Amino acid sequence: VSQWQTVFNETYGQGATLEDDPTFNITGWNSSYTDEPIPAAEMREWVEHTVERILSQQPRRVLEIGCGTGLLLLRVAPDCQEYFGADFSQAVLNQLEQKAQAARLSWVTLSQREATDFEGLAANGFDLVIINSVAQYFPSIDYLVRVLEGAARVVAPGGSIFVGDVRNYELLEAFHASVQLSQAAPSLSTEQLRQCVQEQLTEENELVIAPSFFTALKHHLPKISHLEVLPKRGWSDNELSKFRYDVILHVGEAVPRLEMSWLDWQEQGLSLERVRQILEEGQPAVLAITRVPNARVMADSRIMELLSNQETPQTANELREALRKIVGEGVNPEQMWAFSEQLSYRVGVSWAACGLDGSFDVVFRRQTSHAGEALLKSQGAIAWPGADSAVVQAWSYYANQPLARTLFRSLVPKLRSYLQERLPDYMVPSAFVLLDEIPLTPNGKVDRRALPAPDRARPELEEEYVTPRSAVEEVMVGIWAEVLDVEEVGVYDDFFKRGGHSLKATQVISRVREAFQIELPLRSFFEQPTVAGLAARILEDPNQRLRVEKIAELLVSLAGLSEDEVDTMLDGKSLLLEGLR
Repeated sequence: VSQWQTVFNETYGQGATLEDDPTFNITGWNSSYTDEPIPAAEMREWVEHTVERILSQQPRRVLEIGCGTGLLLLRVAPDCQEYFGADFSQAVLNQLEQKAQAARLSWVTLSQREATDFEGLAANGFDLVIINSVAQYFPSIDYLVRVLEGAARVVAPGGSIFVGDVRNYELLEAFHASVQLSQAAPSLSTEQLRQCVQEQLTEENELVIAPSFFTALKHHLPKISHLEVLPKRGWSDNELSKFRYDVILHVGEAVPRLEMSWLDWQEQGLSLERVRQILEEGQPAVLAITRVPNARVMADSRIMELLSNQETPQTANELREALRKIVGEGVNPEQMWAFSEQLSYRVGVSWAACGLDGSFDVVFRRQTSHAGEALLKSQGAIAWPGADSAVVQAWSYYANQPLARTLFRSLVPKLRSYLQERLPDYMVPSAFVLLDEIPLTPNGKVDRRALPAPDRARPELEEEYVTPRSAVEEVMVGIWAEVLDVEEVGVYDDFFKRGGHSLKATQVISRVREAFQIELPLRSFFEQPTVAGLAARILEDPNQRLRVEKIAELLVSLAGLSEDEVDTMLDGKSLLLEGLR
């Protein structure tokens, strides 16, 4: 939590906005595919649809956990009587307070606190709690459970909890496969591509949650009467619309479940044209369809399947060609919602039963029928497939473990030392690889092809490999190698192309500050994500250049000494000091 707090303080402290709109600060919203900012038009679509869903709950008293730059607050608060915004970044709150005052939102209160801190907030004091695009920064699924327990306590009966922009754990492998394939050179072997995907899964530093978690949560928190799991709205083709979803947890007395007959899209070979025909000619009061193939992620979800086939394409370019030839008619959920504008039907879409293929369920309710009007009173009353599962697993089953890699790095030295004390040198492993589980073949044997290689060497990059040319660069290369857990780092290697991310960037900056005893803002790292660039930034101040160079030379000298030589040197300095007293 503290590392993310540093990232947000540094990032949003810059106060950058687009189009001179103080209510539209999208600093930090970068694409995982290009590392470039997500286009402003796509972000506006994301914001507008999110606000629309929140306002559909008709909130009057709102608690927003992680209010950030005010993308939602400044649009939702005008329709409320009371709005309490909480965030752990004081830099963000300082900016937001000025914006709220300028908008004359006197009923808005801001407070710096962690997401689990509900101190001073009255039970049943709000009718809506918003947790939007925040859960991915929580350290664990257990932390999220604590947050939702607190949220349920402060929501009054009849209110709701909106958990928005949740990353989908069922599609995590498909997401990383999609990103890695988009960035892969045409000649990259598919075996190397699979290793890259596995590495990214291991390095995932955000909390990614399966939709089924929220169904299980309903059994844990009796105050939750029913829930909605909704794919994101919007036509934009980006990671926000493809791999994220919203959840609305309704609080209050149990609502009767409305059972209905379901058509299976894939078994019955349905199409959009056929669905339109059924609605226009048959005019059913209710039409419920399950397992609708999701066009947004259809190709992405097939990547790993193709990589596991016996006749796997040999290169990334061949894999792209194979994906283009996949036959199948997928449906963008937005096409379903569009029916509500074209026909006399309300449309509900659910991702509660989302699996590895990303398929979804849909219900059409005719607005002019008695049965349809009854259903319109509460979409959550629909007995959606997957929304009432009686089987509840341990919380860890529903999400990844963002801290696993950090804990792994601290464990490896201890494990290696333990083994060195008990085994001959030739039996001590040269490398350790972290796995969530051992991959198995359909026969239950270890799938050796799926085991990630313990490769710590420098990958093929566009930048030429250049060794450190100064003591400052040499010290920084050492810091990078340790944080990235790699053997070689060139001074022109892009930190983020070598597997770095925001949290690792904070670790580098922290160690650089400690090593050279200097102040260095995190944003300088994002502006100069190479050893050469950051070293130049450090040395550009003439008042500290000589001191930094001497510190670096001393650190390099010490790094070349054995422990005995260092001890001898320290003993000599101690004797010298004694003689001087």
